[in-house]
Amino acid sequence: MRIAELTAHGLPEFGVTALELRGITELLTIQEAAVDAGLLSGSNLLVMAPTSSGKTLIAELAALQHAVSRKGAVFLTSHKALAYEKYAMLRESYESGEQLVRVTVATGDEVTDESAAEGVSITVATYEKWYYMLLDNPTRLQAKSLVIVDELQTLGDEYRGALIEALLTWTRAKLPDAQILGLSATVPNIEQLSDWLGATVVTIPDRSVPLIEEVWSRTGIVRRDRDQDANPLCVDANPAPTETLPVIQRLGQDDGLPTVVFCVTKRDAQDLAIAAAQSRERRPECEELVNELDEAIESNPVTRSLRDLLPKGIAFHTADLDLSERRLIESAYREQRIDLLFATPTLSAGVNLPIKTVVFDKCERKWVSEYISATEYLNMAGRAGRRGMQEQGKSILIARNAAEVHRYTKYLAADSDPVKSQLVGSNLERIVLQAIAGRIARSETEIQQFFDRSYHAATLGDDERINADDIDQCLTALTGSEMIVRQGRGSLIASRLGLRVAASGVLPQTGQFLFTALDDASKEFSWSHRDTFESTVLLVAAGSPDIAPSTQDDALLFVHRNDPIGTILSVAGDFTRFANSSEIEDFQRALFTAFVLSKYINTTNFADLAKIGRYATAGNVRRVAGYASWMLQAAASIEDARNEAANPEFRRWLKHLARRLEFGVTDNAVELCVVARLGDVRGVGRNRAERMAAGGYNDLAKLLGEDIKELARILSSTRRAELFREAVVRYLDDISRHNQVSHANRASVCGRDPALVNDFYEAQGLAFNRAALHLLQTVAPNAREQDVGGSAEPDLAVPLSDGLLVIECKAKQSEEGTVGLHDAFEVIAKAAHLKPVAQATLGKPKFDQIPIERAAGQRLTLITHVTFCEAIVRIWEGTVTTELFFSALRDAGYFEKVDLDRLLEELQRV
Repeated sequence: MRIAELTAHGLPEFGVTALELRGITELLTIQEAAVDAGLLSGSNLLVMAPTSSGKTLIAELAALQHAVSRKGAVFLTSHKALAYEKYAMLRESYESGEQLVRVTVATGDEVTDESAAEGVSITVATYEKWYYMLLDNPTRLQAKSLVIVDELQTLGDEYRGALIEALLTWTRAKLPDAQILGLSATVPNIEQLSDWLGATVVTIPDRSVPLIEEVWSRTGIVRRDRDQDANPLCVDANPAPTETLPVIQRLGQDDGLPTVVFCVTKRDAQDLAIAAAQSRERRPECEELVNELDEAIESNPVTRSLRDLLPKGIAFHTADLDLSERRLIESAYREQRIDLLFATPTLSAGVNLPIKTVVFDKCERKWVSEYISATEYLNMAGRAGRRGMQEQGKSILIARNAAEVHRYTKYLAADSDPVKSQLVGSNLERIVLQAIAGRIARSETEIQQFFDRSYHAATLGDDERINADDIDQCLTALTGSEMIVRQGRGSLIASRLGLRVAASGVLPQTGQFLFTALDDASKEFSWSHRDTFESTVLLVAAGSPDIAPSTQDDALLFVHRNDPIGTILSVAGDFTRFANSSEIEDFQRALFTAFVLSKYINTTNFADLAKIGRYATAGNVRRVAGYASWMLQAAASIEDARNEAANPEFRRWLKHLARRLEFGVTDNAVELCVVARLGDVRGVGRNRAERMAAGGYNDLAKLLGEDIKELARILSSTRRAELFREAVVRYLDDISRHNQVSHANRASVCGRDPALVNDFYEAQGLAFNRAALHLLQTVAPNAREQDVGGSAEPDLAVPLSDGLLVIECKAKQSEEGTVGLHDAFEVIAKAAHLKPVAQATLGKPKFDQIPIERAAGQRLTLITHVTFCEAIVRIWEGTVTTELFFSALRDAGYFEKVDLDRLLEELQRV
């Protein structure tokens, strides 16, 4: 079937054109089968096929049709990197010109997450981010008519499966008319999944590229072709190489490249790559890779090793590389300039490379005395053989003794493991709390009904199912920790603390721990003394039950016997100043982790971090920093549960510290890292971001206004400096762009004129003042223009019962940067003679960090145009009152969307 024929099924003409520009004119067999099964007519489908079979295009076609003809789609992915990759592809293909499609990505990064709800045609998100966004605002689900779940087999994952199952159970219960499209690798119990989802299975009987699987040993080679052979066969009784490097040499002679060698540890992958390079000559076609590496990536110990390998067409791919480094290697492999890649199993998670042969160096994880599962083996082996590039793929298991021959031959005969529910193995208290907080269930009966709809209930017998006693135990614990409140007639609601804990995704025990452990810090925190709180807060994050060793063993750094733990214990007082160390399960390990993280966010490079701790490698530090960042984001959300005792400055600082952990940088470099990530500017990492901040370029107005030569010197490239400035402009534009679409759509639903919203977002100068006034007068008719063409008065005024609320409007073009200190504080002098009861600055596109830090001390409220418009729309929708909004503006400081959420809770209590 030709792509052009899909217009008869509702695919828009511009979608056909975009696909043809990418060289896609014909549907593959499985894609045509999906269309025939009802892909574009709303049928639930479960598409099961190996890697590189065309599943992603199936999802793309459905998302495009829903974006144009129905409410819109959410595309859920397993990893943040995959979410960015799909977001970039969809945006580049369909979001140009006057097209109707609007794409956003939700992974935890700012700017785009704000708008990943109503009014956005396609939202790309990780499973976790979308789930917690729904818990924060369940109405977001109503804005979508298609839910795509990539890598659906992850539902059987020990750590993530329960969340995916809860998410799909919720979707089916609350949005029964939504189309569900699952994309899965080959699993044996696909019918169980399809029955639960009410979906039609679409599959193909064989791989489009045959896969030959072999075990090499001293006694010969055992082989299986899954499309031809029922059982493994001995095809060669002659001894085969049983060490990795000789196997690779044989493949080089037999035209077996390009090859990926899977290793069980990062150290093995790097060491084998270095050893393999010793017998290779430099290749002229690979020399340019060194320049590309230098241009796209900052120098560090890991990349210096890569620099020596790339000219020989060799690389390694491990968690010690950051996203930019991995993407460069993957790109070079796709272009066949690298033909030998040593990788850990993380490479098998969704990355599509033209691999001819997969070699397994070892399959045993000796530190836990276990071998990889059959599913893991099949997932990695299945990466070999890419449609359109190879006639067949091959996987080779290297067996070094008779026991391994026996074990590996079983891999050849095995199917992947069935997908099993993980609900029982997860924390039921967390799921019950989330069900209540997300309004999925409001009574014990409805909680039971929720579990009865789950995959768990659909696949297990009555004796194994979650029952009333299990639920009652959870409710008793949650009531005792004040997460939920029992009301009359069996009704259950989440408390403010419960709502915050549920939406953050942490265990209820972790929520209670963070709430209690940070109580003293919250009371005593001030922004001007924030550095004195940093160590304590990092220790609390590392000591949280969610990442304690008994829960997630690799979420903390291990301590080696040669690490200076005694020296670190000598400064433990700095870390326990506002925290009780007796409440932390493994204090020494948590303290060691917090110490390393403190160094990480205060400019210590990876080479020096590795001197502090043997296990403090780049990948390990980034991983544990990610866990700690999650804990601090949760703590920031939970801070609001203190009600009147909540400290808004502490909450905002916790969020900022979480972002520092995400990037490993100091205060002033955070936003620069965000811009580089969202703008896909290669080669701007921790070090260059810190150098930019030291040069004053964290002031975006300065960055856009000054000569580019100095910025080019800091970034070691004129082209990189140009790309970064372009990324800043896009970043500032994105703050408005997606939110404008959402707010205009919501205005229409409320019966309001969307032109009010569009004018407000697009206006500049005096036109911005008037557009703000027109919005304001829809909720406060007595609002007036105070400064009529002059400059001595504030721009707007709203008479309140006890005096004036005055507002100064400051709008900048994206090319000019952000609202700085002088503009933000100008209203204070202008309004002095009016003696207002409240004064605010309405800023567009956003404020610099310095005025945000100082606003509370000057009795001034700062609010961005996005938050201001969100407040007006919520008043139209009836979820906030005008009186509550104006009352909140009296509280000096930086007014954020979370403050509006608090007003909603106050209104609900009333």
